Amino acid sequence: KAKEAQKIIRVMSMDQREKIIAKIRVKIKENAEDFARMGVEETGMGNVGDKILKHLLVAEKTPGTEDITTVAWSGDRGLTLVEMGPFGVIGAITPCTNPSETVLCNTMGMLAGGNTVVFNPHPQAIRTSIYAVNLLNEASLEAGGPDNICCTVEKPTLETSAVMMKHPDIPLLVATGGPGVVTAILSSGKRGIGAGAGNPPALVDETADIRKAAEDIVNEYSERELYRVIRDYGEDRFAKNIAKHIAAAREKKRIKTAGELSRVISGAIPMKVQKTGGHPAKRTFQAIRIELNRELDVLRDALNTMVDLLNPHGRLCVITFHSLEDRIVKESFKENEDPCTCPRSFPECVCGKKSKGRRVVRRPVVPKEEELQRNGRSKSAKLRVFERTE
Repeated sequence: KAKEAQKIIRVMSMDQREKIIAKIRVKIKENAEDFARMGVEETGMGNVGDKILKHLLVAEKTPGTEDITTVAWSGDRGLTLVEMGPFGVIGAITPCTNPSETVLCNTMGMLAGGNTVVFNPHPQAIRTSIYAVNLLNEASLEAGGPDNICCTVEKPTLETSAVMMKHPDIPLLVATGGPGVVTAILSSGKRGIGAGAGNPPALVDETADIRKAAEDIVNEYSERELYRVIRDYGEDRFAKNIAKHIAAAREKKRIKTAGELSRVISGAIPMKVQKTGGHPAKRTFQAIRIELNRELDVLRDALNTMVDLLNPHGRLCVITFHSLEDRIVKESFKENEDPCTCPRSFPECVCGKKSKGRRVVRRPVVPKEEELQRNGRSKSAKLRVFERTE
């Protein structure tokens, strides 16, 4: 259906497309409160007042056809004309945080370029997303356009997302969300656009110390403290230079987004290293996340608790992705296997501490070459296993 609608949209004049977009803007404003209440009720996120404002911003600030211009150059050697053409049917994955706002904004921008769109919404926001899709198609019909300028999967799952990514009629993928979904579309083999880099550089959950929000860590920690965090938790050999560059940059302007921080870090690492060492900011972002969420402290406590909860012969399998975590898992399993604190010279144990089990593997299990070829992101993974024997 979206493919048939795109055949109509692509031959429409800019004025005709803009007429549909203008009608969409009106209907968003008329239904802003309904969208806000529905989104909060379905997802449990945000508040109605803020979401009303977001929908009004979508209606008033989302670019339309005014950004699509034709450029021409002429000279002694002839004329060059550059026009923007549509991709066709675009596949879009949307989040549960701002479901209707994302569906509405995406469709307006894509429609302006002569495209239609198929959505795979977040499962926790399907009702709100369907409501937005229906409103968009109503607006198109009322403005003289076709039906199905946007469509949605009725029951979105990981499987439907995978089908959409591989579909031969979808040349462009767009994802709004966290690193996982953005990475998936950018590694799909198709053209992809991932949104999310403008968010504050933080992962804040129930374990986080809010007073140490990521922005405060970046902007309020002393250069010495930043160096400690990046060195100890990021294990970055350029930690001192990164801390120096962050301290210099924030004197001019407070660092507020992940993109701004990433650019500062890139300036602190030699270009030849950036070409071979992955994204230059990854270790610093890891360090800030660990400092913010007290992840290593939480891991230590959780491991001991999980060992205690195991049934006899039950196994605890832990996969880590960096050496700090792996070291903690290794030490925890070793301590639970042999908790005795008596000096080795004692003929028998007098501390009374008993073993809770055994380490199934002495060395961590790491991915083989075959797995690395199928999943490059498994490169740093290490698996350790502990078995309860009591």
